[in-house]
Amino acid sequence: MAEFAPGMRVLIRDEEWMIRKCDPNSFNTYTLQCVGVSPLVRDKTAYFLSDLEKITVIDPAKTTLVPDNSARFTRSRLFLESLWRQKIPTEAKLHIGHHAVMDVMHKRKIDMADEIFVINVDGYIGVSTRSEIAYAMSAGKPVHYLESTADGLAYPHSIARLSNLN
Repeated sequence: MAEFAPGMRVLIRDEEWMIRKCDPNSFNTYTLQCVGVSPLVRDKTAYFLSDLEKITVIDPAKTTLVPDNSARFTRSRLFLESLWRQKIPTEAKLHIGHHAVMDVMHKRKIDMADEIFVINVDGYIGVSTRSEIAYAMSAGKPVHYLESTADGLAYPHSIARLSNLN
């Protein structure tokens, strides 16, 4: 008889479940309270009897990491944003747009940083990066650039501050 524990991931009826509670029953087997993990049963609670179901324990050591080869890690960023959007907001600010989550994360990193170094290959700076540069400069953080920008506001390998731009 297999041993089960809360937190284990299992496959039952071709769906992935996480065991919440595992109680011995009067049949000398286990009654498993599970919550769905795979898309079809996500967040659904179900009870299974271990002697009636074919239960396969998912071994976390056999997990395969898959590289994200999408441009600018688009798939990973979309996945993270979808997870973020499933959470209940904990702050009063409104974040709008497809870059909202990443902008917030990057701005928290800017808050923790002493200075910012922009990797602007061929002078290119995207919309999100410009927003982050403006945020850093408004916070008085030194901003360094790999190359000069096309608009001439940056100086190669030098420090620019908001007060210097006026």
